Amino acid sequence: MNEEKIKALLGFAQKAGKIISGDDMVISGMKKKQVFFIVLALDASAYVKKEVLHYAEKYQVPYALAFDKAELGLAIGKSPRAVLGVIDKNFAAGMQKHVYAV
Repeated sequence: MNEEKIKALLGFAQKAGKIISGDDMVISGMKKKQVFFIVLALDASAYVKKEVLHYAEKYQVPYALAFDKAELGLAIGKSPRAVLGVIDKNFAAGMQKHVYAV
């Protein structure tokens, strides 16, 4: 996983208005089929992980377990975040490419 590239893409996506954050917003976005990729913090609570991953699998949304909450927040210029949802197909595809890169 190329963490620096993913963080850079998260920052660009945030500036473009293509990131939503918070478990309720991301789950709602998945239900509406508006979320194309999820980044879930490694230190998110067990409840948040369980809920987000349940819906990610149900709606077949790819995801990455990466970073901690502080790093996710910093990547988008905000306070710590447990989960981020990417609502743009191109940004999502770019992040997936760097998540699965060897």
